[in-house]
Amino acid sequence: MLEEARLAMGMKTTANDAELASLIKAAAIDLKIAGIVLDGEISFEKTQNGVTDHCTVDDELVKRAIITYVRMNFRTPPNYAQLAESYNLQRRQLANATGYTNWEGL
Repeated sequence: MLEEARLAMGMKTTANDAELASLIKAAAIDLKIAGIVLDGEISFEKTQNGVTDHCTVDDELVKRAIITYVRMNFRTPPNYAQLAESYNLQRRQLANATGYTNWEGL
């Protein structure tokens, strides 16, 4: 996920990996609060060489929502409102889609 986040942000270095990892984790928590079940794990390891990505989420819709969240919250971009609207729509769509929640088990 870090590589995808860097690419989406137009970053060529790993200088912001710790901040990106934190935002990716926050996005995953926000999606879980909305009832969305992730198809993998979001985890990172801080090492002497930087941040190692151990994320296993494969669903492209979930990854797109996470990346939108990262773009929305990374240093308050000028298009924050547009990104927030996009993220909220993606989160609502996932929360209402079959196979992305465990509401039927409640």
